Amino acid sequence: MNHRRYALLQQTTHEIDLFPFLSIFLCVMGVLSFLNLLNSVLAPAKVSLKGDVAQGYKVAYQMICMPDGVVLVPPPLKQLSLLVSQPGQQNNQMALIMKQRADIREDLSQHLQELETMVMKPKEKFLMPFLEDMSHINQLARSNGVFYEEFILFGIFPGGGSVYHQIRNILLEHPELTISVGMEPLNKGWQLMMSAN
Repeated sequence: MNHRRYALLQQTTHEIDLFPFLSIFLCVMGVLSFLNLLNSVLAPAKVSLKGDVAQGYKVAYQMICMPDGVVLVPPPLKQLSLLVSQPGQQNNQMALIMKQRADIREDLSQHLQELETMVMKPKEKFLMPFLEDMSHINQLARSNGVFYEEFILFGIFPGGGSVYHQIRNILLEHPELTISVGMEPLNKGWQLMMSAN
């Protein structure tokens, strides 16, 4: 008798139907996806480009490529203080580089809303001094055993592809500079954000 009862209990299993839960879940997902799409189309862009980019000891010297030219965004100066340790001509050259970069960052911080006023033509005669400074800083860091290396991070706005290619050609024509590069596509509505030096 007990065996028969046990067999009857085994045959009457209770199954849970997940259809109501799944249908509600899919409806909620559909509504959230629609709201996200609507928000991305109608809402203004809230993304800001940070002027300070670093990955470990590698520090980005940003070059923002726009349709009319390039905007230079040097890294913050506090990290360069590691290299200003030896007296002499190298220290004087580093002081000049730091002064020039401080001036650029100051101008940028005052013209963040009208970034187009800071555009520089991507010509070799304009860009070579900045590229040579980067190469000099990297060589100085290597020779002093300091873990610091600058690389160019290209930020490319829509229409800035030709400017990017012009600068890349300059770098290819001067392999002695040995500067690493990275690239990031940018949205037209994004704005640059700067921090203090």
